[in-house]
Formats: sequence, C-alpha cells, structure tokens
Amino acid sequence: MYKTQADEIKDWLRAYVNNEKEIDELLERIRELRGRATSIGAQEITDMPKAPINITDSMAEYMVKLDSMERQVQSMIRSHKSSKKALEEVLEKMESLKQRKIITCRYIYGMDWSDVIYQCYHEKPDYQVKIRAYSKRVYRDHDRALLEMARKWSQK
Repeated sequence: MYKTQADEIKDWLRAYVNNEKEIDELLERIRELRGRATSIGAQEITDMPKAPINITDSMAEYMVKLDSMERQVQSMIRSHKSSKKALEEVLEKMESLKQRKIITCRYIYGMDWSDVIYQCYHEKPDYQVKIRAYSKRVYRDHDRALLEMARKWSQK
C-alpha cells in the first residue's frame, strides 16, 4: 500500500506523541528506582546472628541501572526537543490559524478529539446543537492541515 505525504506526516506526529509518553514513563520509572535505591539501606538491627546482607551490591546495581536510564531519557529528551522545534517551524509557516490550532491541540497538547473540537468551536452559540457538523469540520481541517504540513515540510 502506498503512503501519501499526509500519511507520513500523521505517522511522524503519532511517533512524536508516543515519544513524549515514553519519556514521561521513563521519568516515572527513574523516580521509582531512586525511591527504591534510597530505601535499600534500611535494615533491622537485632542481637540475633544472621547471614550478612550484601547491601552495596544491590545499591550498585540500582545506581548502574539508574545511570543508564538517565542517559537514555536525556537522549530521548534531546531528540524530542529537536522534533518539537521542527514541528513548530512548520506550524509557523501554515496560513490557516484554525488548522494550526487543531494540530497544536491534538499533537503538542495531546488533546483527544472531543477536546480539540471544543477548543475550536465552543464559543459558537449553536455548538451543542451542531456538534456533529463541527466535528466533521475539524476532521476535514485536520486532513487539510496534514496536506499543508506535508507541503511545508518538503519546502524545508
């Protein structure tokens, strides 16, 4: 199956959003790992003999894993910032304010479609009555925005 330029832009935008989610998830895992690493040293001291616990090995393992994850997330963040800059440059070149708003709401702010539609048309007095028509208009403008982005992207 042949992919159009608009399809490629859509795939790129989806990857952009997914990359942002992956960064958030990795940052959360790093926070959890830091919490576990700081709690490793807590142990109960009694006068009963026990086998020695090798805490430093556990701590070292956590620190190596933490360092690796932090390097990975920093690399992902640099890449994401570069992608965001490229996206913003293309958006600035778009002529339609409405199309720019749709792409920004959907992909930069990560809104779902109902929120995008609301952001675009909630000020209209007939919004509640004509929500289906406004939905179709947003989807159509989204498709047009993808085509416009593909044209602007090829001009970069």
